[in-house]
Amino acid sequence: MNALEKEIELYLDGEMTPEQKIAFEEKINTDPQLQKDVITYQEMYAMYNDTDWNTTDIATKNEKVITYQDFLKSEKGKALANSIKNVGNTYFQEESTSGIKKWILYGMSIAAIFVIGFFVIYQSSTAASTENLYAEYKNWDDLPSLTLRNNNTALARAEKLFKQQNYQEALAIFLEHQPVGTKNLNPQITLYTGITQLELDQNETAIKTFKQLLNSNTLDAQKANWYLALTYLKMGNIEKTKEMLQIIIEDPKNDQYQEAKDLINEL
Repeated sequence: MNALEKEIELYLDGEMTPEQKIAFEEKINTDPQLQKDVITYQEMYAMYNDTDWNTTDIATKNEKVITYQDFLKSEKGKALANSIKNVGNTYFQEESTSGIKKWILYGMSIAAIFVIGFFVIYQSSTAASTENLYAEYKNWDDLPSLTLRNNNTALARAEKLFKQQNYQEALAIFLEHQPVGTKNLNPQITLYTGITQLELDQNETAIKTFKQLLNSNTLDAQKANWYLALTYLKMGNIEKTKEMLQIIIEDPKNDQYQEAKDLINEL
């Protein structure tokens, strides 16, 4: 670091005497290149210094920016910044290294933190959002009852276990009573089977079950589109969720038309 670069750092760190500060500011006013160098340092300081998070008024009103700033100020954000700083201190040990170049490269490293941090926050917030929507839109109370006349049947017991959220035992009974093949498929049992698999986080298996229902010749076949949409929603696959919802809202006569319309507007 040369003498001029040391002066810039002393100036920005507030370590100059009043006399030195006045003299240096006069030098800045008469030297265009020095002005640019000081501005470069100021930008790097603002980016790197964890006590000075400078943002515009517009940015501070943005919810994502606020969340992101919180990450940068968190222990994880500071730890990552310190790690980069330590690596930088090791890399820039040579006296010949330009101080401005050093701060620019530091800034690039911090920019990497911005990208990584924002990606982590975005991913976690997206996952939280889709999980909340799944919890909001799933409604198992409207499922058709499997109990016809005799409450002592195995399917009646499975339905009771399902309502008690004892999904593992319920699933075993549903699978036992599901006919093999789509020709003899029981749509109600298939629906319960897929939803139970979904609640057990057997998402890929649930998709296969709902697609069996979708490809059947039963009157309930089109209902599978809604449950496939919920499955993709739970998995955080917004694109596939919208694809299934779009199919539903093409026909206002579909049972889940309004729910699908509301949900797609929230995505």
